[in-house]
Amino acid sequence: MYQCLDLLDRLAAARVGFVEYVTEARPAIKRAIGFDGWCLGMADPQSRLPNAAAVHDAPLGDRLPEFWRFEFDRSPVHGPAVPLDTVLAAAARHDPPGRHRYENLLRRGGVGDELRIPLVSERMYWGSLAIFRSAGGPAFTEAETSAAAVLMPALTAGAMGAWAASAQAPANISAGEPGTMLLGTDGAVVSQTPQAHEWLARLGP
Repeated sequence: MYQCLDLLDRLAAARVGFVEYVTEARPAIKRAIGFDGWCLGMADPQSRLPNAAAVHDAPLGDRLPEFWRFEFDRSPVHGPAVPLDTVLAAAARHDPPGRHRYENLLRRGGVGDELRIPLVSERMYWGSLAIFRSAGGPAFTEAETSAAAVLMPALTAGAMGAWAASAQAPANISAGEPGTMLLGTDGAVVSQTPQAHEWLARLGP
């Protein structure tokens, strides 16, 4: 656990990019808290909408599109079902939406249990890490849930560092590469990708 915390702290301080962060952090977290699959989702801290994800061996088969539909339905944009800084195991949840998600998505996708670690700093939501155990394997214990809570601040700092590194990277768009913008109901820009910013700059006034 201490080695994992040390690594996560060093990655956060270095502000490495998203791909490098995932490559370095995933094996360390797997040693600290065993799991069969993982899904790290980054979110825009202003809109709280997912904007990047890394999925490794998630035992969901071909159900990933449905997984993301659940993610959007249950994202903080639509009102969190639990406090943002709560670490929880999906199989232990007893609220109707949680049971529906487990029975109709996770269990049918071969998931026995899930541990969700939100990445939150000063009430700003930067994403979440979901780690899965396959059906037939052991459920996450209270000790492992507590360990996840210990890792949460370091994971959040790493996500913020990866976000900063990505934001500082040049757009470097290729010819014809599209950009994406999210607009509010008043027409104001909520968030935009570097490619969208580059295209808007080319349009001029």
